[in-house]
Amino acid sequence: MNDILSLLNAQSEPNYGDFTAKLIPNIPRQSVLGVRLPALRAMAKQLKNSPEKQEFLLSLPHAFHEENLLHALFINSERELPAAIALLRCFLPCVDNWAVCDTLRPEAIKRHFKEALPFIFSCMESAHPYTVRFGILMLMTYGLKDDFSIEFHEKTACISSTEYYVNMMRAWYFATALAERFDDTLPYLAETGLDAWTHNKSIQKAVESFRISAEQKVFLKTLKRTVPKKTGNAEAAESSGKKESNTEKSPLNVSAAVIRRGERVLICRRPAHKARGGKWEFPGGKLEAGETAREALVRECREELDVTLSVTSHLTTLTHIYPDLTVRLFVFECALENGEPKALEHDEIAFVPPSELSAYELCEADRETAELIKCSS
Repeated sequence: MNDILSLLNAQSEPNYGDFTAKLIPNIPRQSVLGVRLPALRAMAKQLKNSPEKQEFLLSLPHAFHEENLLHALFINSERELPAAIALLRCFLPCVDNWAVCDTLRPEAIKRHFKEALPFIFSCMESAHPYTVRFGILMLMTYGLKDDFSIEFHEKTACISSTEYYVNMMRAWYFATALAERFDDTLPYLAETGLDAWTHNKSIQKAVESFRISAEQKVFLKTLKRTVPKKTGNAEAAESSGKKESNTEKSPLNVSAAVIRRGERVLICRRPAHKARGGKWEFPGGKLEAGETAREALVRECREELDVTLSVTSHLTTLTHIYPDLTVRLFVFECALENGEPKALEHDEIAFVPPSELSAYELCEADRETAELIKCSS
């Protein structure tokens, strides 16, 4: 146990700990050591068959966030279902944030999904929000292809929760289900009574997906519900039908990532059906309610590129007025921590030298960032 904690401390980076703590505001800063996920994966592999691992798995609850992440990685490597379920029953009540929950992708559940369903359903009935989120995550990850059952939709739809991270996972589930099984999923938005927030969030995520056809997106937009909002931002004005000029609207807050690979930076081409379709942009997206710009950037890149980012520094903040909206753009230098970027929500992605950015038709709000990158390269 002490040996594992010593290994974690040796890999800790205080600045990265500060960044991680901002992404997970419901856990105290002192519980975050600041160890990057690739280092944790290497540690899990190194300790796979060690006596220290077995002692560590019995030492719940852990004091540090990275201990919980390491614990999740150990569970992921377990291939036998009874052993994995036993470990999960002990560990899930100790999970206290989305990052640890979403790291759990047990190999045993992937290999024995049908046999794991009773356990997954029991998780979804838990009073503990991150246990519920884990159950929905397992259905979304392993249950929307060959082993699909309409029961998965029914059980996810009937969850009643006021927890943001539960309902966000429900919306993520239905948006993914629309991409995988549109005809099976549509009734849960057209006919079944999902709560309004999850209903609209599911449609929003689906409409943003590259895997949903243009025709499907047009129809989904007609299903959005009007929900009164207390804030006076542009999104609220849109939902209430107000006709405001751009000078009267609050800016739409958006985060963007400058992701480098050697001497190149990543840009993405927007789908033709979206505003400014066909133009290139730096990856990122708009802030959700309650999110910081850094939190939104990590989430958006996970959803749109299937990567985990570390945000290393703030590059600039700028405002651009389009004919249809005003954008406040928060731009950050970022590093890839895990995963290879995939064009899940864009027509195309490319790593290009900064000197060649002017050859691409960038969105107007991204051109100033491109100039900054060229000047600093």
